[in-house]
Amino acid sequence: MSYNNNYNNNNNYSNFNDESRKESMLMEAFTLAEQAVFADTNKIYDVACMLYTEVAQIFLTCLENERNLNRQQQIRTKAAEYISRAEYLKSQKESAPVKQPKSLLENLMEQALFSFDQALNEDEKNNYEEAIYLYTLSAETYLKAAKEMKNEEESSKLKQKISNIIDRAEQLKNIQSTFKEQTPQKPLINSNNSDLTPQELEVLRISSYVNNQKYLPWLSMDSHERFSYPNLFIDPDGLLELSLEQKIQFGGWKRPSQIMSDPQMIYFISSNSIIQDIVTDCSFVASLCVSSAYEKRFKKPLITSCIYPQNKNGKPIYNPSGKYLIKLLFNGIHRKVIVDDLLPVSKNGKLMCTYTRNQNELWASIIEKAYMKLMGGYNFPGSNPGIDLYALTGWIPEMIFNKDKTFNQDSTWKRIFNGLNYGDALITVSTVKNPWSHKRWKGPFSHLDNKNWTQSLKEALNYDQLGALQNDDGNNPQFGLKLNVTGNQGAAVWLLLSKHILKNKNSNSNIIIILVVVSQVEKKTSLNFTIRVYSVIPFEFFEIPRGSNFEKRISGFWTKENAGGNISHPTFYRNPQYKLSIAPTLPSSAKDVSQDKINLIIMLEAPKSFPVNIKLVKSGKRISNCSSKELTGSSNSYRHGFCYLELDDIKPDDYTIIVSTFDPGLISGFFLTIGCSHSFTTSIIPPEGEGYQKYILPGDWIENKSAMGCSLYKDYFKNPRYIIEASCPTKLFIRMQITKMNPIPAMNVSIFERISVSENKEIISSGPYTNTTQGVVTKEILIYPDKVYFVVFSTWKPEPGKFLSYIYVDNPIKIKQIIE
Repeated sequence: MSYNNNYNNNNNYSNFNDESRKESMLMEAFTLAEQAVFADTNKIYDVACMLYTEVAQIFLTCLENERNLNRQQQIRTKAAEYISRAEYLKSQKESAPVKQPKSLLENLMEQALFSFDQALNEDEKNNYEEAIYLYTLSAETYLKAAKEMKNEEESSKLKQKISNIIDRAEQLKNIQSTFKEQTPQKPLINSNNSDLTPQELEVLRISSYVNNQKYLPWLSMDSHERFSYPNLFIDPDGLLELSLEQKIQFGGWKRPSQIMSDPQMIYFISSNSIIQDIVTDCSFVASLCVSSAYEKRFKKPLITSCIYPQNKNGKPIYNPSGKYLIKLLFNGIHRKVIVDDLLPVSKNGKLMCTYTRNQNELWASIIEKAYMKLMGGYNFPGSNPGIDLYALTGWIPEMIFNKDKTFNQDSTWKRIFNGLNYGDALITVSTVKNPWSHKRWKGPFSHLDNKNWTQSLKEALNYDQLGALQNDDGNNPQFGLKLNVTGNQGAAVWLLLSKHILKNKNSNSNIIIILVVVSQVEKKTSLNFTIRVYSVIPFEFFEIPRGSNFEKRISGFWTKENAGGNISHPTFYRNPQYKLSIAPTLPSSAKDVSQDKINLIIMLEAPKSFPVNIKLVKSGKRISNCSSKELTGSSNSYRHGFCYLELDDIKPDDYTIIVSTFDPGLISGFFLTIGCSHSFTTSIIPPEGEGYQKYILPGDWIENKSAMGCSLYKDYFKNPRYIIEASCPTKLFIRMQITKMNPIPAMNVSIFERISVSENKEIISSGPYTNTTQGVVTKEILIYPDKVYFVVFSTWKPEPGKFLSYIYVDNPIKIKQIIE
């Protein structure tokens, strides 16, 4: 825990109120939601994903202080909506065109503008010598840009701007010469005014050398460091040492301008957007997270204020010249750490350092690089978050030992709580090394455990299961064990897992455990092991394939609206459905026929108390129901917590994946993993009627009056009929379901256009009469305002009963029942 050494801050927050904070957070959420929608509309998917996730997190935080049950449900529903949208956009990002880095001309223009802005700042401060240098550099860079321009008019305007810049530089030279003649020069530092003794200054001088590199004390003039250069800045101290994990995947050092379409220092500060990747600096990343969370909540630049250059408002800015200065408290005093913007990337072009979900944002990567330089490189094993927070913020670190004899949990908790409330404390409870970048616990008290996470326990611990579902951590090696058991025969099985030690150093830190999967903790290095199986009966033991050529993991939700249950329920069609598109393979003439086979595996993970199932249908559109003959594949019986289907020879096409629980109304999250030997894309299939207005019409077939059967019977048009009138061209489709008839009769919906008093023309119908539990549905049609339409609801044979119809339209309509 770190405390702010300015305790007067309590006065600023003494009137802190949970309710006002909640309302303030909701206002912030709505603002961010507007920004998310704007980014979404403009296909800036990474920004939209980040903002939608942030909005969801704010809503979930607001639940902590919301006592109104109706409003709780509204907030939770809205949070789930934003999470779902973020997940959908993640799938869209894969198919979206990759934004290319800026051209040479754009980079030159950006560098020149940066130098020009810096010159203006120095000019205003009467720092003439630096302003002259920067104006000259700006003019030279603009001149390079002018040579790259193809448009003569733009080139001419730019040359005029260059001329104006040069004129200002010449004016300053004249002013500077006069100023030098009249004003005696003063030394930059007057050691006589120092509060430190010579011995203390010597200690600081000696401690300025870390890992044979110099880190000078921070002076007030350091904020005026030169940041613009004719060529891109390269750190004279050289490149940082990489960790072993980075070396294995290393693809090169890249500047932001080479891998980002629009680099910027800060877009949005949030602890939720920070991604650690494979650098083992857990304690430092934890410090970044709590500091950025404080900065976001209390609107104080606690962490970002250490980054230079800054604009006139003290906000860190992107430097196209590539030089940054980070102010860190180390070895007794604030020191300046100079870094360039070369960042390690993998062979596939992905950053191998801490970054944010906004792919154009730099602040986390630059601060981390400065601290890693101070610590000797990216192979930094991590330390204590208190130490890291002290370096970043200067706040006083304190460690609390709950087993100490003097520990008082009540007074300590009150002190921590008040410190957080008033903005006087930063706290990290623990850090966990996650060597796979993705792995998570799925046993008791996991995010999927609905049995142990009772409502009272979640309220007592303020645990939000919906929020926990957003964070997935991945997969470990998995094995299958098939026992040849007959009847009710018992079977004793022993599993023995032993680790292969390759090096004695730190060997005890590599811990492996066996649960349902084999897990490795601590290191992301390869770890060999042996697993032996002993049984009193015959068995088969095999490794479940984990490495498809293409793999995707999707997080989804069963909500009150879409938890439709199994196919025997009328709500089955509401279940979450996904479109799976498998790309065609090469023609058989171009390769061996045996290579045409496409292997597919789909896995579904859910709370272990939930029986779940996967169905795969050749369609790509929303499925209402399906017979066994229509299935391309299925996970067969509903199984608790986990199921999968595997196909060895699936054809390239569009498919629909349906994930369901056995009973309707089971609300929780789930994970869907798709692995395929060939490339594929996935997308969420929107719920039926999304974006449409819905009219719900209950109806009756009354014996000898309106229960008249199909058109083979003479009084077909005496069945329940409704006239539909549109005021403009309108899209329309209709679903009908039986409500109180057993067994369910074969049914049909048909839409007619009235040609004349005696002539009607069928426009669309739900197809052949069928008695599915989910009912029948028509395809979408377009109706027009100058025509008369009516819909007929009928059964195959005249049978009395009740039905419910859902009419979906994209514009308002008028509906009137025809009564004879």
